[in-house]
Amino acid sequence: MQRLLFPLSFRLLFFSVLSVALLSCKPVWVATYDGTLAQATTETAAAVDRFYLNLVEAPPQSVGRTYAAVSKDYIEIEVALGSLLKRNQLRSLNTHSIRIGEIILEVWRDYKAEHKQDTLISDGIIQLNRIRMNDFFHAMLVAEKAKNMNLPN
Repeated sequence: MQRLLFPLSFRLLFFSVLSVALLSCKPVWVATYDGTLAQATTETAAAVDRFYLNLVEAPPQSVGRTYAAVSKDYIEIEVALGSLLKRNQLRSLNTHSIRIGEIILEVWRDYKAEHKQDTLISDGIIQLNRIRMNDFFHAMLVAEKAKNMNLPN
């Protein structure tokens, strides 16, 4: 009788672990990197930052802090955010960037509605809104940059 190299229990354990490892791994496909979209995202982020910096420069109780004074800026930025979202939606395998874009647009609309309701906006709210929007844009840019990593040449 021929002697087995490995006992049956070892072989069963080995193939069980190997099966679990192979079945638990699956490739995750993502959209390809789009440099023009990354540039548009950076430009929109700069427009939002400029918007908040201009607001904070106006004296707290001045006309420059009223919703009416900046309503056109809100609309221009909302259009840019909507455009970014649409461009992300057109790309397949892009669910994370789409979700980030949806959140940014939703939050922007909330901030706009709050400013419209309150008429004036305080320094504290401006700073909080600015920080949060910068964080969202950072997440969107990191998601886009990650699509450009480890690509074969």
